[in-house]
Amino acid sequence: MATKVLYLGAAGFGLLGTFMAAGGIVGNLSSWRRRDPDLREFAGWAVLFGAAEAAAAVMPAAWAYDVLLLVIGAAIQLFAVSATVYVQQDAPAAQRGHALSSYNPGSWASFPRVRSSSQDWPHSPEPAGHWPCPAW
Repeated sequence: MATKVLYLGAAGFGLLGTFMAAGGIVGNLSSWRRRDPDLREFAGWAVLFGAAEAAAAVMPAAWAYDVLLLVIGAAIQLFAVSATVYVQQDAPAAQRGHALSSYNPGSWASFPRVRSSSQDWPHSPEPAGHWPCPAW
């Protein structure tokens, strides 16, 4: 996006990440004193995040994209916080641990983990059965 669409260099690319991080910090700081979220607030942050993502996909200027990255960063943090609090409070007290133990892996399942071995990639320089990162 930075080089092919917005024609930015390395500094411009760095600013895109900085704006998203700044939005995330603002979102985290604003969630600090918020009341307990309900389903409506949870859905609202999800809709705001999706709308900002859709709008960012068609932004022709870098400054407008940066503004939307602030919104995206804040919305994703507020969504994540409200989702976690909502799961904790909606589950009965006796099942709260079970609900959180199934929620946490589910929320992290959206992040791809790339694994490869020489059996998967015939031209890989790695020896057979060796994973790129032992933690995976």
